[in-house]
Amino acid sequence: MKLNRNVFIVAWIVSPAFSLAQNGDTASSQPAEPEEAPFSFFIWPEPAKLEGSLATDRPGFSTSAFLVPRGHAHLELGHIYSYDQEKRSETQNHLVPGASLRVGLLDDFELRVGWSGMSLTESKFPDESPRTGRRFKNHQHEDGATDMNVGFKMPILKHTDENCLPNLSMIPSLSLPPGTDNKTTGDVDPTFLLAWNYPLTDKFLLYGVGSIASISDSEGRFAQATGSLAGAYTINSKWSVFVEYFGIYPSTRDTDCQHNINGGPVFLINDNMQLDFAVGMGLNEEAPDFFINWGLSIRF
Repeated sequence: MKLNRNVFIVAWIVSPAFSLAQNGDTASSQPAEPEEAPFSFFIWPEPAKLEGSLATDRPGFSTSAFLVPRGHAHLELGHIYSYDQEKRSETQNHLVPGASLRVGLLDDFELRVGWSGMSLTESKFPDESPRTGRRFKNHQHEDGATDMNVGFKMPILKHTDENCLPNLSMIPSLSLPPGTDNKTTGDVDPTFLLAWNYPLTDKFLLYGVGSIASISDSEGRFAQATGSLAGAYTINSKWSVFVEYFGIYPSTRDTDCQHNINGGPVFLINDNMQLDFAVGMGLNEEAPDFFINWGLSIRF
């Protein structure tokens, strides 16, 4: 089974300024011209001040409800390894680099570009030689590039000390089909996702996502929903841990839903750099037997 994660481009703030000074030529009989006002080229508002640690979309399935601060960006990279065994067949898959670029263009608008990367799949299953009847284990490789996605994030609700509302953000996105023939859906697929969180205490955060997507395959389109529920606990200023359930409904057309659980530690190197690790397992036959997810996130 493939675990897809949806990864975003930034507009930098440019505000050069210069002034034209007079040359002070006293031999001229002409009156001095007034000094010209400085010229400034302005695109976006001034970058927001970076306060607190970064809030990434890694390492779990859930997407953060928080936005990247205005004028800054997140680069999030990761590697997912999954293993699945059904009857006498085994499938292993590597998904790398799991890249996501998130850019805070405005206080309430984040641009997102993601690419799961290369999907390297190896299948092993028993086979038999047609000539000699000798039994052996057949190895097949199916490698290729996955599709990419673009979208944006905007807040709907914001939690404050004065209200009991959760943080809630909407994330519309489009999956674009530049992937190789063996990995792409072959069409533009829209997704609408809602991400939420609620701080139960100063150290414990409850969060999750819900989404609906129109997915293309060889038979046309079908609707696919996803959902998650997770909790994160802050141990100290550097370490935190999380545990998460997530499901995909259905996993593919005409198949069962996929149910998974995962969790692990998150380490803040500093306020702008994070290392994370997660290990998970499938809760039903449709899900992979287990998977590992690790990565690095940088804010700049």
